[in-house]
Amino acid sequence: MIDERVMLFIDGNNIYGGMKELKLKSDPTLPDFPDFSKLGRLLAQHRKIIRSFFYTGQFDPKKNPVEYRRQSFVFNRIRESCSMRFGRLLQRESGIYIEKGVDVLLTIDMIRLARLNSYDTAILLSGDGDFIETVKEVREMGKRVELAYFPFQRSHELQSACNRCHDITVSMIRMSMRTTMPQQMMVVGK
Repeated sequence: MIDERVMLFIDGNNIYGGMKELKLKSDPTLPDFPDFSKLGRLLAQHRKIIRSFFYTGQFDPKKNPVEYRRQSFVFNRIRESCSMRFGRLLQRESGIYIEKGVDVLLTIDMIRLARLNSYDTAILLSGDGDFIETVKEVREMGKRVELAYFPFQRSHELQSACNRCHDITVSMIRMSMRTTMPQQMMVVGK
């Protein structure tokens, strides 16, 4: 369907973890994040991307100004192609930070925008099984849900709940870094 409207919902922490593992296992020269506008076009193929959302936790600038500035640099690059939605980062006694509210934001947006008929297909970039019920709810509203994940990080139940799945591979990441898209990626598919 050429007029199919697609929205991307990107679980930032999940993608960051997958990229770190992909770099470690395959290619240390890969960036920390792909260019999401190019990766989105690879995933959407001939379909129209209406909007992309990136969900993550953000450091408090007053409590952790150094990490906030470091994050801001990365987030400014991501903002070039995605709307940013922030949860909280809470520090545990062990010193480790955990995200709070991020999955809830993604779930609310994905369901709300499906209910408003803002898209035909949602592409969820995550391997997190916590989104199984979200996917089921969106599909019950008559929307398609596709999953993009790193093969070593997927939830088989989440994969089964979706209409279609895409492996995020090293070659896909490399293609998303190019300044122009390969000609075969611009041809209308199936």
